[in-house]
Amino acid sequence: MMGYQVYYDQEKGIVRADIEGDLVASITGAAALQGRELALTHGCQRYIVDMRQTIVRDSTTTTYMFMEGLEALGFDRTDRIAILYKNDEEKHRFAEMVAHNRGWRNIRYFPGLEEAEEWILKKE
Repeated sequence: MMGYQVYYDQEKGIVRADIEGDLVASITGAAALQGRELALTHGCQRYIVDMRQTIVRDSTTTTYMFMEGLEALGFDRTDRIAILYKNDEEKHRFAEMVAHNRGWRNIRYFPGLEEAEEWILKKE
């Protein structure tokens, strides 16, 4: 699969997005919009985005602008978003830092699914 697949995990109550191939803002944005729509349908505020099979192709500026525009995609600061990565750690850490600097404290990046699920399902 090149591109992305978005689905609702009924058992855990999480919207999941699996993205593969070249990671660019247009693909991430399309997956985010589809995921947000699914979340609204299911009354869900928890997301896991699996980017472990991607290579980041966006520039630092594009990443900055994307993370700054999360509200425009319909996300809320009460949503919990766990992002899985394997490659491009420095680029993913930059995106996480931009999000946190913009007040998105409930976005975290993880190298492993188990840790991400534990965090996303934690009651607060």
